[in-house]
Amino acid sequence: MRRNVQGHTLSEVMMAGVLLGVVLTVSGRLAWLASRSKSSAEAQHNPSRQPSIALERMQRECLHTQEIYGPSNLSAPAEITLGNRLILRSRSGTAPSSQAVIAYYRDPVKEELVRATYQVQFNRSVPSSQVVLDSPKVVASGVTSFTVYQIDPTERSSSQNLSLRMVVRSKEARRASGLPLATEVRLAR
Repeated sequence: MRRNVQGHTLSEVMMAGVLLGVVLTVSGRLAWLASRSKSSAEAQHNPSRQPSIALERMQRECLHTQEIYGPSNLSAPAEITLGNRLILRSRSGTAPSSQAVIAYYRDPVKEELVRATYQVQFNRSVPSSQVVLDSPKVVASGVTSFTVYQIDPTERSSSQNLSLRMVVRSKEARRASGLPLATEVRLAR
């Protein structure tokens, strides 16, 4: 008579253990690679987050621009620096009827994009009227280039469009030395 023996042999248990070890090793390695890929992707996109938010804010302010004071010549791409600022008279975000004079410039030494607000009585030709209301605030860092120009109305449409372009240094990203950001704004003037 044969006995009905339940259980597994030693070789079957060892084979199951080896297969379980292989599966756990492969899945652990895949999880580690996914985590590393995620942190690498975050490192590439985080430096662009702050400048892209600043670019969106500039886009909203340019959309409500009533007058552009600087740079003086917008027909060709103008590099925006401390001496050559983008200065706009726009509606203020606090009250729909009020106005604000806003300036943006890039500090080439610190590679920062700075935003300043002037008194509403701003006059480009009278330096004494160019009083800064709040201390200038850094709105983006790592900005290596910032250019602005007015697109030829015959090229696009009958409206006036402003092109804003900046290049951001990506310190954490390994592959890219600079991340270009650009937008175009239709001026409401």
